[in-house]
Amino acid sequence: MNSDKPLLSVAMIVKDEEDEIGACLDNVMLFADEVCVVDTGSKDNTPKIAREKGARVIEIEWRDDFSYARNKSLELCNGKWIFIIDADERISKEDGAKLRFLAEQDEKKAYRIWTRNYVFNTNRSDFVWKKEEDEWNIGYSGWYTSAKVRLFPNDDRIRFTGYVHETVAESVLSIGMTIENLNDVVVHHYPERKPEERQREKREKYLLLGLKKVKDHPDNPQYLAELAVQYVELGRLIEGIEFYRRALLINPHCGEWWAELGAILLALKQYNEAKECLKLAVGFNNSLVHAWRHLAIAYVITQEWDKVFQPMEKVLELQPDNSEALEILGFLYLSIGEKEKAKDYLVKALKFNPSNPRILDALKKYFNQ
Repeated sequence: MNSDKPLLSVAMIVKDEEDEIGACLDNVMLFADEVCVVDTGSKDNTPKIAREKGARVIEIEWRDDFSYARNKSLELCNGKWIFIIDADERISKEDGAKLRFLAEQDEKKAYRIWTRNYVFNTNRSDFVWKKEEDEWNIGYSGWYTSAKVRLFPNDDRIRFTGYVHETVAESVLSIGMTIENLNDVVVHHYPERKPEERQREKREKYLLLGLKKVKDHPDNPQYLAELAVQYVELGRLIEGIEFYRRALLINPHCGEWWAELGAILLALKQYNEAKECLKLAVGFNNSLVHAWRHLAIAYVITQEWDKVFQPMEKVLELQPDNSEALEILGFLYLSIGEKEKAKDYLVKALKFNPSNPRILDALKKYFNQ
């Protein structure tokens, strides 16, 4: 860590992260000049490990407010720029160098960065199946993505807001600063490495803070949708539906929320209502791959075979290597006797999923391959 050039600070808040904090600090110290850690009440060796690794550490009392803790971490930072990361997140050496390069350019803007959240749970509407192992995705079924502002100038007007799902975006925009999407940098996040009990405790904490947030701002559709997510993650789907509907009453043009609502209704076997929600989703945002996929699946379930083609072909337009879409279209064309089209789709599907027994059997049975 280069202590004589305070260009880039990393800010973190932690609690009981002794299994993660050491590796995380080793990771970010490859590109950061300092790491500032706020501990919110660890009962393990997290603060001790962080200090031994060279981080600046303070310990504070938890106040049921993630923004308060985050802002304490910003106050510790001496660098001209600040990058936000959590203990269970990592970033590649190459992407760390990109962050440092941007800090050196010193343009007065903030950067929104994509997070790839690796999980075993494949039930999310926006889940992406992995295609092969890589150094970041070992053992997980795949991931879902999210984005947040993580890199910004060290300006004491830039502060986090929100008890939970905290963000600096509002304060960045309020001072006239722009936010740029940084699409070639990825933060790798491992939320399911913790024991299930701790994962559930975290979800329940987020739910309570989300309820508090909505109580203070009952007409904020973003906060209502965030609360819907918390209910769904706890398996409380009916309450999730309620809060998505409340959010959509205020902002009926958000395709992502219609897509999530449609996915929940599909899981609850309310197929007709699910289809209507999913059609609204792609109407407002026709790039929502998961919404097109769920719409096609809904038509498969209700055996409306002629309606499956268009949404599934849209999935392929957006994701040409989607083996599931290729397979489904292959079998659909096979069912209506268009064998050449069927063969084309199945051969392509096999390229991306070479051990799929259904495809192998079909190619052998119908095409002697």
